[in-house]
Amino acid sequence: MSRWDLVGTEIDKEDNTLNFGTHNIAKGDGCLYNVHTLASLQAMDQVECVPHVTANPYSNGGMCLVIDKSMFVFTDESYSQLLLNLALCSTIDCFALTRDDQFIVVITRAGELHCVHIPSDGEVIFSRSLQGNYDENATNCNFVEIFIQHKENAKSDIIVISCLGEIFRVSDLDFTLYPSFLENRETMELTNSMKHVQVECLRKGSDDIKIKSACMAYFYDKPAIFLGGNAIIVWLLETTKLDYILLLNDPLLNILKIQAIKDSNLLIALKEDAHLALIDPNMLCFLRQFTKHLVQDFILFDKLYEDDEAAVLVCSKPDDDMESYIFLASLPEMKVKYKLKTSSASYLVASASSPEQGIFLEGVHADDQTEFINTLRLKAIVESLPDLRFDRLLRRNKFDEAELFAKHYGLDSSLVDKARAKQFIKYLQPSSIGPNDKDTLFANLLALLDKICDVGFVCELCENAILYNLEQTRCLLKYAQGRLNSSHKMDGHCDLLSRVFGVLSRLDTYQVVYNNEKHDMNHWLVFSSADLLKESKLLTSQGKLKEAAIIWSRHYSTFKHNLTETVLSDVLNAIPPNVTVEELLNWLCFFTPSLMGHSKLQAFFISWGIDKTKGLEMDRLKWPENAIEFSEHFLALQNYNNKLGEGLHSVVNWYRLSSIPSSPLSQLVVLINTLKELKTLKDDYCMFIPLEDYMQEDKKQVICYLLDKVNPSDIHRLMASFLCPFMLKHRLESDQVLMEYIIGVTSRVDWWLEYKEAQWEKNMATIIHHIHNSTLCTYNLCKMRRCAILLKEHLLCVRSPIDLWRSKGLKYLQVVHICDNMFKENWTNDTNT
Repeated sequence: MSRWDLVGTEIDKEDNTLNFGTHNIAKGDGCLYNVHTLASLQAMDQVECVPHVTANPYSNGGMCLVIDKSMFVFTDESYSQLLLNLALCSTIDCFALTRDDQFIVVITRAGELHCVHIPSDGEVIFSRSLQGNYDENATNCNFVEIFIQHKENAKSDIIVISCLGEIFRVSDLDFTLYPSFLENRETMELTNSMKHVQVECLRKGSDDIKIKSACMAYFYDKPAIFLGGNAIIVWLLETTKLDYILLLNDPLLNILKIQAIKDSNLLIALKEDAHLALIDPNMLCFLRQFTKHLVQDFILFDKLYEDDEAAVLVCSKPDDDMESYIFLASLPEMKVKYKLKTSSASYLVASASSPEQGIFLEGVHADDQTEFINTLRLKAIVESLPDLRFDRLLRRNKFDEAELFAKHYGLDSSLVDKARAKQFIKYLQPSSIGPNDKDTLFANLLALLDKICDVGFVCELCENAILYNLEQTRCLLKYAQGRLNSSHKMDGHCDLLSRVFGVLSRLDTYQVVYNNEKHDMNHWLVFSSADLLKESKLLTSQGKLKEAAIIWSRHYSTFKHNLTETVLSDVLNAIPPNVTVEELLNWLCFFTPSLMGHSKLQAFFISWGIDKTKGLEMDRLKWPENAIEFSEHFLALQNYNNKLGEGLHSVVNWYRLSSIPSSPLSQLVVLINTLKELKTLKDDYCMFIPLEDYMQEDKKQVICYLLDKVNPSDIHRLMASFLCPFMLKHRLESDQVLMEYIIGVTSRVDWWLEYKEAQWEKNMATIIHHIHNSTLCTYNLCKMRRCAILLKEHLLCVRSPIDLWRSKGLKYLQVVHICDNMFKENWTNDTNT
């Protein structure tokens, strides 16, 4: 096998006749089709066999072309510029491109697997040898196909199919990570990441099996690889096991090439008898055979053609006169759209072109008319109508020629300026390989835009432009805004102005939020199309509340229609627990006004504020001052928000909600008052009571708790300043509550075991002075005195007086004495009254 070199590009169509002979023209569907040469390639060594040619589409309409040991990567559909020219030591049997077109994986006839990085001028990131005895000098291919399977975890598997039916796999390659290693020259990191790259054999080959082609399709809705040759083999990707083998006993049925027809669940195959056939991938049976044409090769186009029919470009076998034809036909009828004569040594190659512009290689024999060719011409089949040719000149960036062509045929010459402006934008992109002086190019772009009268086109171009820095991006958007301000009468003016202003506003936001960080254009590109609601929530979860608030307040109008309780809950729950009260309040100042007019959302928001306030109790050192500060500011924000609402109606609604006990607003007001009462207890009486205990429904229990905890010296002050107003507020009968407390204490305390006067007795004596109902007091004191007497009688029956004295069990005498004094005191007060 030979090495090949590109010897001619940018061949003008008008010079094709002079250089390559008479035009090949065909008619079809009312259009003219002709063939013109795009590039010429020549063998560098002596050609001793038929060249092995294969190709795959590349980005921007380009193509990756392999001829024997050489590889060519064309940048676009003009095929005038090479991005990569690579030569290997062995013939390349097949190759595959990654999804982002940055890496190409090749398998050579010698069984060497290489992964090449295209932007790095073909730098090899890893090479592995496949196990097996592969003759690198073999005439036919040792490997028929290579696939790159992209998985959900952003990693990829490489699958290689040999002509013996072997299936090899390299697992878990992260092609998204490797470019950064190469760009930053992180050789060690790249080497370490390549250590795990191993080739495993999933299926062993067989001498009885001869595979010629393979494709990916679905077998009963499961992804699978179909291998075609003297048998059809189905290999399921999910289970990586052999599922079905169909041996083709008739040699004429042997498959030379097989491809999957998208969206139709069919396979199309070229058989040994040179006929195309449709195959059912589930039943593995031939559905239909096309015997009218003898086919040498075919290319299936992904684009649908004529009423959802697939299009196939066919190269026929040479006829008796050694003439071959290339024709475009629809499936499944095989209706021919055009037919062109070509050389018998022609190769169809897959490209990103449409069916109307097929690409093929035509072989040219050496001067001595040897058996083998030494020159290949890359040719395109194109429509010849003036407007189509004009479009083709624009796509190939031949603007001067397109301008002259437009004037000659009376076409719209403004399209040339628009196409040139698009090309300038492309050159100004961050990763562009265009002119280096981008500032001059930008100035030329603005001058060119001044010539374009279509303001709508100008604004859309500026709105979607991706430039090399933020300053030029802003300048271009300002230019579009200026053009719109001077064109008020154009259709869609308001919509365009809103869109341009939206991008400018987003750019301002980006520079404010990331002011202290390096402005990365890639970061801006992500931010420019990001969901700002998710962006704000992400910053909130990272504790960057200031930045999140800026995005929320500036762009709330863009996502306010999607704001629901679920979304609001997600945003509020994203706030980290370690955020300070001050930071949270600053964020709420931006956040709260956005809920104006949304009564349900505001009620949900206030409920969240109540829960947040209660959660601050975890910080015992700052409680309840931190909760009061937060809740009062939170309430003030709600009040201010409603005053900014819909005038008088909003204010009335505010006071109506605050008067309903079950409303979140009323609950917030009650919580604030409760917190202030807790602060009073803490500051004036050194008492700490949990919020949940203090807010319980049974307020008598709260009073009992406070009387149990209060310092005896503070009982009078607590009763006068706090408990009496508290009981009045909650509509409690103070005398009854205090009397029940006294009885409860005397009933649960083992007061007969102490001889001396206990502290609780002093407390009871102090509390009883605050009972003003003499009837209630007399009745309950009599009950207490009778209990004491009954206890005395019980003790005397059990023990002798001396034992009781020794065990200090005569405390009942003190109790009776206290009760008598209390009774006498209350009787005297009642009589005087």
